[in-house]
Amino acid sequence: MKRMMCIGLLIGASSGLVRAGSLPIGGVEFNPFLEGQGITGTNGPFYTEGLPSWLTPGNLLASLTSPIQSISGFLQFRGTVQSFVYNIPFDGKFGGVGFAYRIILNSNSTNNLNRASLGPSFWESANIWDAGADGSGISSPVGTSVFWDDGDPFFIERDGFTGAPAWSLRLGTDGTELDAGNRSALVWFATDGVGWTQSDISLLDGGALGAARVLAIPEPATISLMLLALGGLRRR
Repeated sequence: MKRMMCIGLLIGASSGLVRAGSLPIGGVEFNPFLEGQGITGTNGPFYTEGLPSWLTPGNLLASLTSPIQSISGFLQFRGTVQSFVYNIPFDGKFGGVGFAYRIILNSNSTNNLNRASLGPSFWESANIWDAGADGSGISSPVGTSVFWDDGDPFFIERDGFTGAPAWSLRLGTDGTELDAGNRSALVWFATDGVGWTQSDISLLDGGALGAARVLAIPEPATISLMLLALGGLRRR
């Protein structure tokens, strides 16, 4: 099966620049709310709370709303996943494309959604120089010591091998989770990528599994070929 289903291209992004990544492959960033709480994540590093300046309707390049597909033999997550791609205008230091994701559970969904993992796609080729969540969700607090109800993750991380982002809403009995009728905060990633493709997101916990199609980083080789082709057209 082909790995790439569709692709978008952003002309003018500075993909050749070398940038220090805020969220490196294998890295973990915690909810800023945990600072000083004396539990895992209390000393950071922390992801960015709120929305970055580039995440505005005027910079929107593409969006996709996909139904959550259930996995046979497991409890059923029901709802949708929204994904968005934004242009990040080059400011003399950073530029590229940004990705944002929101999970929405229907009223007839099973409860206890805790973790979301983006498919491998080609995230290992991208530098993520900022990541965060905007606290705009409605979620269900868990535990009795440290908890919140705004849909923000407990932590955001990148897989140590594929570089694919993932996030968990709680750790043990601390944090929050998505129950029926809840929605996550908008979780976003600023990258030095120059395009996007379709990939997948996996959702799990509470004895349930689900998946949906989302927009993600494309294959670098494909982007290079497209840039060369566009360059040839321009010369004609």
